[in-house]
Amino acid sequence: MPTIQMKRLIFIISIICGWASLNAASVNPQAPDTITVSEAFIHISEQGLDIIKESVRRDMLDYMRADSIAKLPNIYQGQSWIEEMTPDYMRIHLTDASSLQLRVLETRNKKLPRIVMSIYTVGAEEDCKDSTIRFYDATYTALPEKDYFAIPKSEDFFITPSESGDRNTPDKKELEQDIPFYLITYTASPSSPAVLEGKLNLSEYLSEEMQKKYAPYIRPCLRWEWNGKKFNLIK
Repeated sequence: MPTIQMKRLIFIISIICGWASLNAASVNPQAPDTITVSEAFIHISEQGLDIIKESVRRDMLDYMRADSIAKLPNIYQGQSWIEEMTPDYMRIHLTDASSLQLRVLETRNKKLPRIVMSIYTVGAEEDCKDSTIRFYDATYTALPEKDYFAIPKSEDFFITPSESGDRNTPDKKELEQDIPFYLITYTASPSSPAVLEGKLNLSEYLSEEMQKKYAPYIRPCLRWEWNGKKFNLIK
């Protein structure tokens, strides 16, 4: 017959195994090649998304699958909803001053054939918005952003003196002095191949005089295309 110590050991092991199973279920990792945007919406731990309870997220998905948009309460008693959804893309209205995009990307990596890109954007006014981009694997563990996307510098959004042929065009040194801070709003395309668009927002930091100075030399936006490994700038 088992001793008292043995029974205690078996009891402790059963508790540990049960806890591990529950913990694994809560993460709900998917096979690397079967990640879907709807599963990511339910399980990903993304900035801003924690204001929508999991049960509410599931209700939102049910409504979208029935071709209906449901504006449901978040934890702050405001309303959140899914604005757009395809098998690989989703745009969520979190609050009146924040939104989230989720985009599933096909890769050339056999061990990591599909990853999730998130774009969290804050700002109430269109020209004062700023976005943060992150990438996740099938277990919704964050991946190094630099492996998939190089964040542009402010000068990347401006026409250079050599391009314009105008000697009044601000140079790099001038840009760095006048624009030490800048905001970028990113938008992902639902279609394939995935395209990422970035728009420079300057009005938050520049005087009206400075805005007029730089307006003729600003590129309306930059675009990057996903090639299976990373986003490459479209020139």
